[in-house]
Formats: sequence, C-alpha cells, structure tokens
Amino acid sequence: MIYRIIPERNLLIDVLEGDINLQMLEQLFVVEISDPDFVHVRRVVSDIRKAELKITVKELSDFIQILSKDKRDIDFRWAIITDTPYPTALSMLLKGTENFINIIDIFSGIPAAAAFLGLKLSESDFDVSKFKKIGN
Repeated sequence: MIYRIIPERNLLIDVLEGDINLQMLEQLFVVEISDPDFVHVRRVVSDIRKAELKITVKELSDFIQILSKDKRDIDFRWAIITDTPYPTALSMLLKGTENFINIIDIFSGIPAAAAFLGLKLSESDFDVSKFKKIGN
C-alpha cells in the first residue's frame, strides 16, 4: 500500500496491491489522516485494480462506520478505480452508504476518475517514487 498527498492540488492518491485485509485498510486510513498534509485533501483517488480484497461485507460495513465519523464537506470527492467484480461490489456498498452518496464513484480507469474529481491526472501523478509506503 502506498499513498501520496499533493497539497497544492488538494489531492490524495493511494494505490493498493496484493492481498488486502481489513487491518491493512484501517492502517492505511490511520496513516493517511495522520499525515500533516491531510488537512488539504478534498479529492481522493484509490487505485485498487491490482488488489485482492480479503474483506467480507460485514468487515467493510464495520469499516464504513469508522469512515463515516470523519465528516467531509460537500466539496469532497473520492474516486475508486477498480476493474474486477468483487472489489467493484464492495466499492458499490461504500458508495451507497448514506454519508457517501454523491461523494464516491467507481471507475475502471484514470481519465474517468479525473473527470469526476474535476482534475487533470496523468501517469506522472502515479509515479511510485513520489509515494510513501505503508506496511511491509
């Protein structure tokens, strides 16, 4: 798991790869919101195309309760990029949660996610040498 905050663009990008369980998602969330630059974040891109989510619907529901405590303003947007059925289904569950309606949407690629966020995103924004690593 890696992430990057670009304060001048109010943007957080995180990329998840490999087997991802609930504890790892919680760790990612804690590290990201603890980053001093997180106060600038108004747009998030989560690229989970290379992740194998080892999370049950019940676990995700519990995690959504944690996320729901962090109230975001109306201008906050979160784009999730995924291209396989199970992560898409879990993302739809998150998207359908009361606190995230019209805030989260799901995409299969960067261009559509960028349009939803109202940002220009390029492959250079996903240059892993600029990301911080979380966990192993």
